[in-house]
Amino acid sequence: MQKYAQPSLLCASKGCGNASHPSIRYCFDCRQKVVDQALQRFPEPPEGRVWIYFIRSGEDGPIKIGQARDPEDRLICLQTGSAERLTIETAMLGAPEVEFRLHRKFAEHRIRGEWFQPAPEIQALIVWAKRSEKAAREKRLEMALGTDAFEGK
Repeated sequence: MQKYAQPSLLCASKGCGNASHPSIRYCFDCRQKVVDQALQRFPEPPEGRVWIYFIRSGEDGPIKIGQARDPEDRLICLQTGSAERLTIETAMLGAPEVEFRLHRKFAEHRIRGEWFQPAPEIQALIVWAKRSEKAAREKRLEMALGTDAFEGK
């Protein structure tokens, strides 16, 4: 019995000339770029939830643990009053009381207000939050876009 190869199509991403499987709209590389771009944005959290963010001052400076409905907007506000460059290390969905618990848990590392020394346990929480929130956001993105979001159907 003779098997026929399925014809490949070109990726639908503008300027990409990679071949793609007929059932998939984007090649693997372009699909990953689309997902990565979508994951960089912080969507509006559900009612009663907030983003618990970790903002770092400088390369290895103190870390602010706070909450906001829009961490990027909060970063812009904080940056205005800071001589150091601030960056969002990560943000995870949570409730306002989670921020309070984190402040209490890391009280021994508090510098002032919501700013903490970059202690190993805070760094470990950031690494964990980056991994788990990325996986959760990918899942939510897949659910929001539907399973055929990247398929040519």
